Amino acid sequence: MYIYKSVTPRRLIFHNKAFRRDTGKQVGNSTNGGLTVLSQLKKVLITVPDTLLEQVDALVGLEKTNRSEFVREAMRRYIEEKKKTALKAQMEKGYQEMAEINLNLAKMCFEAEDEQFSAYEEKLAECE
Repeated sequence: MYIYKSVTPRRLIFHNKAFRRDTGKQVGNSTNGGLTVLSQLKKVLITVPDTLLEQVDALVGLEKTNRSEFVREAMRRYIEEKKKTALKAQMEKGYQEMAEINLNLAKMCFEAEDEQFSAYEEKLAECE
């Protein structure tokens, strides 16, 4: 059970958790006990084609959220995807740089194993 703390035009706040008045869905993130403090938000003006905005509005309606939250989530996901892509590229580069070193190590180990096997066969032949 949450204790009622305050009301904003679109949000109810209970024990530092904000809920949309119309849906009861929890909103905000963990920047301040589960809430996004309004002073930490910046307004951004963007231009989008009508068809894209219609698609966004349709999704926003289905998910019972708003455009701002939709755009924030899209930005977060885009940034995370960029980080993953950069890490993957970095790892590929590292593996390619290590390929020659690994090949040389494998050759050395193969040669050492081949020498030991030859020595083993010679000793085995001496025993016969």
